[in-house]
Amino acid sequence: MRRLLTVASACAVVLLAGCSAGSPTQAPTPITRSQPAADLPPAWVQHEVAWQALAAGDAHPARCLWTYATGAQVNSLLPSHASIPLLAGSRVYVAIVYGRFPPNPDDHAFTAHTFYLVMVPQGHYYWAFHFLAGRPELAGLGPLRSYVPELPSGSSVWGHTMFGGGPPPGGPRPLAHMRVGIWRGGSTGPVGPAGKPWRKVGSDADGFFAVALPPGIYTMKLLAKNAGFAPPATVTVTSGRPVAVGVYGEGM
Repeated sequence: MRRLLTVASACAVVLLAGCSAGSPTQAPTPITRSQPAADLPPAWVQHEVAWQALAAGDAHPARCLWTYATGAQVNSLLPSHASIPLLAGSRVYVAIVYGRFPPNPDDHAFTAHTFYLVMVPQGHYYWAFHFLAGRPELAGLGPLRSYVPELPSGSSVWGHTMFGGGPPPGGPRPLAHMRVGIWRGGSTGPVGPAGKPWRKVGSDADGFFAVALPPGIYTMKLLAKNAGFAPPATVTVTSGRPVAVGVYGEGM
């Protein structure tokens, strides 16, 4: 799961002149004006679905089916080895995303056109993130609504600050209102680059931030002292395509 969340596919669009510091950039709401409001999940669910699709390699997935279901309903659709016992008494958002996701770089034989994401409203935990081989059986989830996930406009790099790991099965949890340092160049080791960052951005209440960067390689790291062990994230920006990057805190 972790490697899926941190995929940095080829990327970025808007060129921006370099500067020493930047103000926090809030992630705009995805464009969904063509959909009736009743057909859309909450804004934070829309953001997570679109970000996860981008991180998995498809910036413009064909559609998303979603519903608000019980944990028991979700578990009834999963193989026994993939069930999530801690969801049994919960209400969750379920998103089934259809797109064209390229082979995972760690498993060249693996590809898929569908993945599911299970999101727990309390604390915005993401308890499951899994590719589906073949057509999923959705009858047990009840009524499903459909919409087309779209990226926010103007976000050449779309970042997500969060804790990885957590209780089984290890879903991440967003870190709200975090400061992120950006250095030019790749990571220099597990601790990250030394010296002052070239730029700084801030994530919003759901842990998202958007920033436009010139093409190149960048290293990002949480600046908060209470974020545990914060490994750096390296992202490659190329002209014409957006990129998703996960910036993690650990150890809390």
